[in-house]
Amino acid sequence: MQADHTQRQSTEGIEHAQQMSVQRNQPPTDVPGIDVERFLGSGAYGEVWVGRDENTGRQVAIKFFSHRRAVDWSLLSREVGKLVFLSADRYVVQLLDVGWDADPPYYVMEYVEHGSLEDLIQRQGTLSIEQAVEIFHEIVVGIVHSHGKGILHCDLKPANILLDQDNKPR
Repeated sequence: MQADHTQRQSTEGIEHAQQMSVQRNQPPTDVPGIDVERFLGSGAYGEVWVGRDENTGRQVAIKFFSHRRAVDWSLLSREVGKLVFLSADRYVVQLLDVGWDADPPYYVMEYVEHGSLEDLIQRQGTLSIEQAVEIFHEIVVGIVHSHGKGILHCDLKPANILLDQDNKPR
């Protein structure tokens, strides 16, 4: 008979695993006027969920800022300020609302339905030269627009380039 070499989890470990599981099933807080539908992803500063505006029926993305090291209010304020400043730019996902007083704070943005450039590459594999050049050109135009307004994108990567209904990068 073989010995059971399964490592047993501590009570704290079990509670932590349960808490992490709950975090992906429920958003960190309620968002007034938004029916939060599903978890989309997480990053260094928080989680993104997809919801539906109860008044318009429009899908939206909600970014909740995490409390891993307490909320960096200056970072949140700068990010929201940049999004407001670029609000008329077609190359930038649009800010719709901010929950400054929520715990954790969040902002609501338009939902860009075709996923990221990273998703496209994973689904399709290598892009054709024509497709890569077209997407790259659009990305460069968007970056030139924001740089021309004094705003630099410091985390440009395929996962952060979203594709809209016309497959144009945002």
